[in-house]
Amino acid sequence: MQYIVKPGDSLSKISQKYGVSWRDLYNANKNVIGSNPNLIYAGQKYNIPGQSAPTPTLEPVAPTVTPGTSAGEKAKLTPWAEVLPWEQYYNPELVKGSAMERAAAYYAPQAQRGRESLESSFADRGLTRSGMRGQGIANFYDELGRQQRGDIEADVISDTADIKQEWQMLQQQYEQSGGKEKPASNVYEAYELTPPTTSAGRYGTTYLNWLNNILK
Repeated sequence: MQYIVKPGDSLSKISQKYGVSWRDLYNANKNVIGSNPNLIYAGQKYNIPGQSAPTPTLEPVAPTVTPGTSAGEKAKLTPWAEVLPWEQYYNPELVKGSAMERAAAYYAPQAQRGRESLESSFADRGLTRSGMRGQGIANFYDELGRQQRGDIEADVISDTADIKQEWQMLQQQYEQSGGKEKPASNVYEAYELTPPTTSAGRYGTTYLNWLNNILK
C-alpha cells in the first residue's frame, strides 16, 4: 500500500495512522526519504510495511437475525440512520479546520522565506516604496494561496472519505451484533478545531491573515 505525504505530515504521524513503527516506515522508504528521517516532503510516496493493498470501501450490510427469531424473520433493529445520523457524526467545519491547520504549518514558513527574498530584492534595487514591490508581493501571495487552498480541498476530500469508512464500520458492528454494539460516541473525535498557528515570523503571519480573509 502506498501513502502520499501531505503538508504537516511526519513519519511518526503516518506510522501511528497505520499501526507501524516510524523506524520500520523509514527503513521501507529510505531510498525516498534520504538520510534524515525528520525531513520529508509533501507529495512523496511511501510504501506502508505489512499493508499490500488499501482497505476496501465498506458497503452497508443487511441486519442480522437476533437469537430467538423465527427463520426468515428479520431482527427489529432501530435503523442505523436514527442510531447515528451521518450529519451528526460528521462535522465539516472540524475537518476543514484540521486541514487548514496542517496547511498553515507547511505554507507559512514558505511565505516567510519568499517574502524576505522579495523584500531584499526590491531593497537592492531601491524599489522599497514602489508599486512594483506591492504588485510583486500580491502575485507571490496569490500563487502560494492557490496552492494552499488546493491542498486544503484535497485534504478535506481525503479525510471525509476516511470518516465515512469509519462510520460504515460502526454500522457493520451494530447490525452484525443485532444492535448490541452501539457507538460509544455520537461524533467523530479524531479532529480538534484549533486556529492555524505558526512561528514562521512576521511575514508568515501576515500571509496567513491575508489567506484567512479569503477563506472566510
